[in-house]
Amino acid sequence: MTMNDIRVKIRAVPGQENLVYGISNSENSDASIPADIMAPLRVTNGMLFPYTPQIRWGNDNDYQSLGLVHANSDYSYFIRQNQMSINISGEFTAQNDREARYLLASIHFLSSNSKMRFGAKDPNRGLPPPILLLSGYGRFIFPDIPVLIKSWSIDYSNIVDNVEVRIDDIPYAYVPSKTTITVDLLVQKRPIDYLKDFNLDAFRSGELFLQNKGFR
Repeated sequence: MTMNDIRVKIRAVPGQENLVYGISNSENSDASIPADIMAPLRVTNGMLFPYTPQIRWGNDNDYQSLGLVHANSDYSYFIRQNQMSINISGEFTAQNDREARYLLASIHFLSSNSKMRFGAKDPNRGLPPPILLLSGYGRFIFPDIPVLIKSWSIDYSNIVDNVEVRIDDIPYAYVPSKTTITVDLLVQKRPIDYLKDFNLDAFRSGELFLQNKGFR
């Protein structure tokens, strides 16, 4: 994440690009592999929301009530802060071939990275969906937060034209000329990160944000 780019983006953890976007055609000598569908996301280093999206996020704490004898009220004590969820809803357009390919790549990115590794031919079978990074609006809002894709959806409206996506002159898909993609993300910090790096005073002062530790 750079301080100059405040756009909202979901991307691979550095070093895991091939696991998230797939092996690019330039790195694969197998002629039977189809065109690199997610190649446009490699150019932008992740799935970039092209228009300002609507985002809803916040914290939810668990408290337990302790019933006191001969008292006018219960006493609540803190249990935990629940896993933060972030809902992002943003528009995509396909007014030309470049935008249509980018929309198809974004759909494929969300679909691929919400699935686990499975199947007898997969040497990494059993691995869960990958942890991704969410950035946007500067390091004090979304500072490369590690996230999981909980759910996602796209609108195929019956009042919007669909646009053909051709890659290497092969028809691959039809995407809406205008649509909305909604993504629900779960923040997934490792317990060891909280143990080693988290300090409430450092969080409150902004030190952890300046260090880009990924806490939110």
